[in-house]
Amino acid sequence: MKNRDGRKKTGRSATITPRDDAIMLALFFCRYLSTAQLAILFFNSKSAARRRLAELANKGYLEPRSLYATMPTWDRRGKRENVWHLTKQGFEMVAESLGLDDERYVPKQLGQEGAIHHVKTAEVYVAAKADLDEILGPYPAWNWEHEKRAQDSYRYSGRLMGHQPDAHVRFADHLFVVERQTRQSRIGPKAIDDKVSTHATYARVRLDEPDKMDMIFACDDRRVAELAERAGKRYGVDVIAGSVEHIAYYLYQSALRLAPEAGESSRVR
Repeated sequence: MKNRDGRKKTGRSATITPRDDAIMLALFFCRYLSTAQLAILFFNSKSAARRRLAELANKGYLEPRSLYATMPTWDRRGKRENVWHLTKQGFEMVAESLGLDDERYVPKQLGQEGAIHHVKTAEVYVAAKADLDEILGPYPAWNWEHEKRAQDSYRYSGRLMGHQPDAHVRFADHLFVVERQTRQSRIGPKAIDDKVSTHATYARVRLDEPDKMDMIFACDDRRVAELAERAGKRYGVDVIAGSVEHIAYYLYQSALRLAPEAGESSRVR
């Protein structure tokens, strides 16, 4: 690792701590996380998070972007926040440590809307991580896959179908398909119905054991949650819908229920 003037860093300036590794691992899984989210996960305060994240950026592992967490309107100022992602160097270091040599860094970053949607979706990750780590153990005992990693394609009735959820959570041979609907999404009944329908088709066609997939909708608006639950009944699948905290609690309960199976699974391997 070198300084900006080309000289190699030595001593404390080159030190990477276990917490630094955990921060970069979280960014590898989620792609984008805000300063506030990283502070919740790894620090005692937002100011401590800012200092260390700035140091990791100076080391060349992370980069910040100032984005609107809340967009401005004619009667309200927007709220900007630093959103962090891995640099090529940071990404490759994490991928190598995980043995994921086929993972390739994408230098082109998402725009405002796409990056903030990742941050909003990652609210579920932030809310659930501590409990899942405690019950199941850290990665690879459970895994979070951001939108791009969660995508899949398959053929059904002669057509190429796309599976494009907001994220996946995987543990104990179980798949949790995550959809994140914020209050700003303004999603309508048909769009919700379509999401549930396509995920139900994916479970039946693509998965060997469809009953090992749950659909979870993290919604800021209770009306959206109710529409998702109704759509689930219409298509004969269980849909768990509610606030981010409700979804995190459901994942916690699922981990408790499936933890013995996870233990047996890890022993077999």
